[in-house]
Amino acid sequence: MENLIKKHWDTNADVTTSVTDARRNPYFNQLKRTEHGFKKVIESDFTARQQAPEVFDMNASLYAYNPEYLLTGKGVLDGYCECIEMKDTGILDLDHENDFALMEVIAEYLFETDDGYGEVKKNILE
Repeated sequence: MENLIKKHWDTNADVTTSVTDARRNPYFNQLKRTEHGFKKVIESDFTARQQAPEVFDMNASLYAYNPEYLLTGKGVLDGYCECIEMKDTGILDLDHENDFALMEVIAEYLFETDDGYGEVKKNILE
């Protein structure tokens, strides 16, 4: 939260949100179905993932809005957007019961092995 607020104040962005490194890259290894089979989501000539532009996943965890921008009704990415990066291991969409069970296992591991996550758990329990 502190990183998000600092980034938002320092940049005067319309919106600041959180992202993680993308596990897949639309310039290299993401596909879409077409009438003529499958094609890259974004056409490119990259022959290695490392050559493609860096991309991020919005993880829908943290947002800070400029109040005036929020009143416009525009979307998160329609204005000046800044981001903070988060570890992807601490982020999981909880769309199914098995996602929740998996997150419990991941959370316990992170609470035990990562000081930052451990502090979060400590603060929750206090």
